[in-house]
Order: sequence, then C-alpha cells, then structure tokens
Amino acid sequence: DPLPQAGEGGTRGSGRVRVFKDLEVFRDVDAPWCPEMVVIPAGEFLMGSPESERGRYDDEGPQHRVTIGSRFALGRYPVTVGEYRKFVEVTSHRHEGGMHVWTGSNWKQDASKSWQDPGFAQADRHPVVGVSWHDAVTYCEWLANETGQPYRLPSEAEWEYATRAGTTTRFSWGDAITPQNANYAESWLHKTTEVGAYPANPWGLYDVHGNVWEWVEDVWHNNYEGAPTDSSAWTESEGNNSSSRRVTRGGAWIDGPRHLSSAIRDGLELQFRFINQGFRVARTLD
Repeated sequence: DPLPQAGEGGTRGSGRVRVFKDLEVFRDVDAPWCPEMVVIPAGEFLMGSPESERGRYDDEGPQHRVTIGSRFALGRYPVTVGEYRKFVEVTSHRHEGGMHVWTGSNWKQDASKSWQDPGFAQADRHPVVGVSWHDAVTYCEWLANETGQPYRLPSEAEWEYATRAGTTTRFSWGDAITPQNANYAESWLHKTTEVGAYPANPWGLYDVHGNVWEWVEDVWHNNYEGAPTDSSAWTESEGNNSSSRRVTRGGAWIDGPRHLSSAIRDGLELQFRFINQGFRVARTLD
C-alpha cells in the first residue's frame, strides 16, 4: 500500500498540515527518491554508556539525562544509492578525489573509487557510502528544497535516542550480538547489504547498528562533559574538540561488535569520504 504523504499528496503549498502519529511511517513526496521517515515521539533517556558496559570507550560518558522535548522524524533507513543518485543528477554535485578504502591492514585514499563504484556491487537499495559530512548536509538542503520541508542531519542526541528506542541495553535488542542481528565484520560479507535486510529496532528503524556509519550534525567532543541536555546538536568547539571533525554513529560492515553498540561514537574529518560512511536524514515536525 502507498505510504501516507505529508500534507495532501506531499506537495508544497497544499495549505494543509498533516497530523502525525507517533512511530508513523511516511514520505513527503510519493516518489522513490524521497526517503521514508519514522515519527519519533518526544521523551527522555540516559545518553551514553554506563561504566560497567562491556567494550565501552571513555568518550561514551559520562552518562547524562537528555530530554527530547519535541517530536521529530528520522529516516527509516540510511540514505540509499538510488535516493542519492537523484540528488546528484539534479544538482550535478561533484565528488572529486575519490575516497578512503580499506586494504585489509590500513586505510588508503583511492582516487578511482566513489559512491558510484566503492569496489563492491551495490544496487539502488544499498546505503550510499563515500559521502563526506559536506555531501550529506548538501543533500539535506536539496531535499528540503525539493519537498518544502525542514530536512537536516539529526543531532547526536536524537540519533542515540531513536536508536535506543526506549532500551538501555548495549544494543537495541539486548546485550549480545550475532550475524542475524546486523551487518558487521563477523557477518563475513565484506560489503554493505540492502537497507532493511536485518530486523528493525523497537521503533521501526533499520540499520542503526552496522552496515554504515552515519553522520550527525554535532562537532566532535572527547566526552560528554558540558553536553546539551536537550535534543540540540552540540556545535560549539573548544580545546581539542575541533570543528573540523564531526560525529559519526552506529558502526559499519567492517567493524567488530564493540563498534556497533547504541552508545558507540567516533569523530571524522568532515571533508573525508570513506567506504563505510553514510548518513540518515532527520526532519523537524513540531
């Protein structure tokens, strides 16, 4: 069945405001290039991992309570190759310099590789890889313009809140992981899988653990000392927390179990493109 559309038919200037239900799945435009979104309810949660969690890193703490005061929508899946291709075709967005690939022992810049040819087979339903933070932001700006709706990257707090989906365990399904849960190194696939190939989390989001790392809005900070206690992105930089690095979440097909937890986070230079790096879009609702 067709997904519900925002407004009447999802068009700009319809003059009608859609009333969303919590966890509803919708598209703003009834077209394959428009991402499916999930309505995330307001609430609060403990962000980060407890010191007792197996395999945690210090940058996942200290745990702190965060209030998500307004509902928002988050992509049901990471942005796919097909969705990203439409953006590139319309905007002629350029991707020069190739991207970083994994040789088996180290990362290497390969000028011949790109989101179109990452070195493994992919179809339109695979998550796009090899996109920089700038690429992801530019995509969100284009999508906002096409739909007339406020698309953006999620904040780090929004991302973790939606990933946990009310859970407090290491992963959104529990504390242990198997290759039936997600695409990661022990799945032995050595590449991305189509989005939605593994079970969704309790709020209907797919691939929040593994497959590809996902850019968020926030500047990288070495820990959560002084972090916002609301859903806003932490964009101030000071000391070692350079604004040239942005946060990426969720782990990828190349990573081991400790890099797939709900609390895992890393910082990456915002201009870099990696074979395991993608993104998921957010949209302001209330």
